Amino acid sequence: MQTSDVGSTLGSTVRMLLRQPPTMWFRGTVPTLLRDVPFSAIYWCGYEYAKSRVCISDQVLVSDNLRTLLQSFICGAGAGIVAAVLTTPVDMIKTVRQHDLIAGTQSSYHDILRKIRDKPAA
Repeated sequence: MQTSDVGSTLGSTVRMLLRQPPTMWFRGTVPTLLRDVPFSAIYWCGYEYAKSRVCISDQVLVSDNLRTLLQSFICGAGAGIVAAVLTTPVDMIKTVRQHDLIAGTQSSYHDILRKIRDKPAA
């Protein structure tokens, strides 16, 4: 098991941040929000809708606690699958943009969409 001095880790992080301009600290914020906000909105709306529609019968499970657990699991899994399927394309765009930035090129979202359309990944 590796251990490290928390002070040296924190000090290294602070030194790295001070070497970069503050605008670099937040360069991934917009792409991350473009993925995470819709995912959360779709997930929670889907979860609440499913929770109002899914009913586990007393005949299936006698315990109220287990019925609640099973209902929450089913609703959460279903909502998560739908949200993931709908937001994965945005995540792919974010990943391509990050790859381009590491490679030293800066592509607009329009350019990334065109790149994906013209040369889809196999």
